[in-house]
Amino acid sequence: MNRKTKPLETNRLLLCEIKEEDTPLIVQWRSQPEVYQYFLSPKPLTEEEHINWYRNCYLKDNKRIDFMAVEKDTGKQTGLFNIKRDEKKEKYAEIGYLLEKSSQGKGYAKEGIEKLMTFSREDWKCEKIIFHIHEKNTVSRTLAKKLGYTECRKEGNFVIYHISLSDNSWGG
Repeated sequence: MNRKTKPLETNRLLLCEIKEEDTPLIVQWRSQPEVYQYFLSPKPLTEEEHINWYRNCYLKDNKRIDFMAVEKDTGKQTGLFNIKRDEKKEKYAEIGYLLEKSSQGKGYAKEGIEKLMTFSREDWKCEKIIFHIHEKNTVSRTLAKKLGYTECRKEGNFVIYHISLSDNSWGG
C-alpha cells in the first residue's frame, strides 16, 4: 500500500500517517461527546464507519493526509492531525486536529499545526491555510488567533479562519 507522505517531526511529536490498525483508538477519541460536539457531523463514530471511510475514501484521496501524533519521549499516541487541499483551489489547505484528553494543554496542538503549516507551504506549495472551527469551541478559536489566523466569515455554526503563508504574517 502506498503511503502519502513520510512521517513529520516536531520537537516533541512524531506525526505518522494513520493506519487501519489505529481504528479502535481513533473511534474511541472521535466518539466522546465533548469532542464530537464540535464536528460537522456531531455523533459517535463506529469502527465499521471508520474502516469504510479509510478504505473507500481516505486511501483514494490524494488531497488529504491524516496523522497520528506520537510523543517522541514516551511513544504514547496523543492525538490526530489532518490536512487537506481545497478541491477547487490547490493553493489552499485546511488543517484539523483532535487531542486525547490527557494530552490537552501541553502545546501539542500548536506544535502540530505549525508543522502542518510548514508542510503545506513547502511540500504542497500552498499559499493559505483555512480552519473551520465550531463557534462554541473557544479553545481552538483562541489557538487560531494566537497562531495569527484571522476570522474571515461564518458558515452555520462554524467560524472560518485563514492565514496567508506567502507573506510575512507567518514566519514558520
